Amino acid sequence: MVLLDLEMKKYNLGIWRLFLVLLVISNFIACKESKHQRLARTVLEWENKQIRYPSNMLLTNLNGDSTAFDKTGYKYTIMMYVDSIGCMSCKLQLKEWKLFVEKMNIENPNTVCILLVFHSSNKRNIRHLLKKNAFNYPVFFDIQDSLNLLNHFPIDDSFRSFLLDRDNKVVIIGNPIHNPNIKKLYEKIICSKSLDYNEKRAQTQVQFDQSVVNLGNFKKKNKQELTFVLKNLGHNLLSVEDVVPSCDCLDVRFTHESTNPGDTWMLNVIYEADAPGAFEKTIAVYCNVPNSPLHLRIMGYVE
Repeated sequence: MVLLDLEMKKYNLGIWRLFLVLLVISNFIACKESKHQRLARTVLEWENKQIRYPSNMLLTNLNGDSTAFDKTGYKYTIMMYVDSIGCMSCKLQLKEWKLFVEKMNIENPNTVCILLVFHSSNKRNIRHLLKKNAFNYPVFFDIQDSLNLLNHFPIDDSFRSFLLDRDNKVVIIGNPIHNPNIKKLYEKIICSKSLDYNEKRAQTQVQFDQSVVNLGNFKKKNKQELTFVLKNLGHNLLSVEDVVPSCDCLDVRFTHESTNPGDTWMLNVIYEADAPGAFEKTIAVYCNVPNSPLHLRIMGYVE
């Protein structure tokens, strides 16, 4: 019986592995073949790889209190490594991470914990983001980059988030906040649900009233509100699965209800500037159209 369970576990891991490789390839089908191969190779290299942690690793929370790393009782750990290169709030999206982990633990209590690892000397900015988003999960400030030196994480930020099992082995590599397809895979595994590999949705055709908005010049303290209108031009229902903003500074509000042919779907956006100067932010809309996700751009200048 034990041998049978072990064989079934190996079989299921193989299925997840194949599905994830196909998912990654399908997401980058428009890219060059060499990039396909590189992305698929990354997935295969990291699947079932054990993450090593530095000894005496102390974590801290948004109040600055220190605690030891303890994931006892949790079946899975989501670990994300973040360096100081680029827009920190764009990489983090703490509000979305918080909602995602809370949702998983409501559906399956005490199943998954989260650990964010920061290789950055700017603790002040990170603590500000943690407090702003009321993100009261433990984080690790890895100034010496010890975790990366032990594990040699991929350069691509898309592959610096991991779903780990109890033995710290990689079950999934990929960021569920930036990619709804990866998020769906996380949810299926964490909630022990089966995947429908033959799932297909009827496609439709759509048109935005505008895909690029220039907000012009405005004061940093002034929030900017705008609306994108998407019309369903096809013969099937329009179903918006998810909307992914590039930054925590964008608050998006929309309905998940399907839109009938000929009707419109609205995306309300509130932009709260995070820094002065010129900016350009993007929003990805995942829906049942051939060229999903649809990309929207917002630009302007903050005085």
